[in-house]
Amino acid sequence: MGQNVSEADFATQVIDQSSKTPILVDFWAEWCGPCRMLTPVLEKLEQEYAGAFRLVKVNTDENQALAGQFQITGIPACRLFVNGQVAGEFTGALPEHAVRRFLDQHLPRPELDELSALAQTDPVAAADMAIERHLSGPAAEEIVWFGVQSLLESGNDSARLLEMLGSIPEVGSPFSDRARSILDFVARNGEHALRSLAPLTKSASQSQTLETFLSKVAEAETKAEREAARSDLITCFQLLGNGNELVDEYRKKLARLLY
Repeated sequence: MGQNVSEADFATQVIDQSSKTPILVDFWAEWCGPCRMLTPVLEKLEQEYAGAFRLVKVNTDENQALAGQFQITGIPACRLFVNGQVAGEFTGALPEHAVRRFLDQHLPRPELDELSALAQTDPVAAADMAIERHLSGPAAEEIVWFGVQSLLESGNDSARLLEMLGSIPEVGSPFSDRARSILDFVARNGEHALRSLAPLTKSASQSQTLETFLSKVAEAETKAEREAARSDLITCFQLLGNGNELVDEYRKKLARLLY
């Protein structure tokens, strides 16, 4: 259960102590129903994170000056303090997965810095370690994605590649759509077909690869075959990203072909 903090000891218990351990401050009130919903989530995560942060609670009715100082206009409201400064904040009774993602994004995590450095030289090993340690959040998912790209490029160990893809959240991650698209591609075509995506990892072969997938749409003889071929090309678009000029070019070519 989080420690109750008031205006009298906020500076020592939050500002000063946050230089040693991140402090998550929960601004709440007795009459607030959503506050009562959020409290058990915060307490559970404090235990689960085992010292990565400390939870304290501020009753806004009893500490209105603090609420005003930190511009609390709705409750529950949480502020994460690191080294005496607000490192992140959210308002409302977020579900557990959203609070977890907030913490993963804002808490200092030295192990992620180490794995990010390793990912530059051995992305597969870094991704394996991130999965083994059950690391989550955008930084961890980026490390895993580097491993996915490396295995996709090499064309080896499809089972390992699928395990990495499966570790990426189905929703909420910057890599969710791309991971889901590759998994759907495998479901349509089998693991062996992953090799056909490998050229997309190298800029010199991307155009020819897109042309190959586009030709399958043109050559499809049935509606079902055409839809499957179109979906495969969309997977290519997902892998390359919307900012890629080739994606814009081939989206237009696909539209002209279909419509």
